[in-house]
Amino acid sequence: MIVGRREMLRAHVTRRMGHGQRYVVTRVYLSDRTIEQQVNPGRPDGDELPWTRVGTYADLATERTALTRKGWAVEAPRD
Repeated sequence: MIVGRREMLRAHVTRRMGHGQRYVVTRVYLSDRTIEQQVNPGRPDGDELPWTRVGTYADLATERTALTRKGWAVEAPRD
C-alpha cells in the first residue's frame, strides 16, 4: 500500500465457480476514497496476490450498508 493511504474498511465474500470450487474476494476501502480488490482462488499464500483498483467511493457508511446487504462480511480495518 502507498504511504499516506490508510485502510478505512475491509470486506470479504466467498464466491462459487463451478462445482465445489470457491474463491474469496476481499475489498479494502482506503482513505483516499479508492477501492482495491484481491481475488484468492484458494491459495494459502493469498497475502501475496496482487490488488486491483476497482473504483472509488463517496460515503463509507453507505458502502458498509450496501456490502452488508449484499452478503459481504465487513471487518474493522487492520493496523
